[in-house]
Amino acid sequence: VCWSREACGAVGERERVLEAKELLGNNDRTMAEISNALGFSSPSYFIKVFNRYVGETPGMYAEKKRRRNGQREEEEKL
Repeated sequence: VCWSREACGAVGERERVLEAKELLGNNDRTMAEISNALGFSSPSYFIKVFNRYVGETPGMYAEKKRRRNGQREEEEKL
């Protein structure tokens, strides 16, 4: 239950950031495509909100995720 308009907005932002974390590093979509698909008003606002919740930019997060996924693939080959 949201007690204020601001609280409801924060819940929506948090949900969109969680969805963004799933999308980042798993496909070839650009930051602009992801921010648009998740309903952010602009890529710069998406980056600002993502950084607020995750503590790093979406680009940094995606790069780390790609590296982790690459390491898992290498381990599975062994």
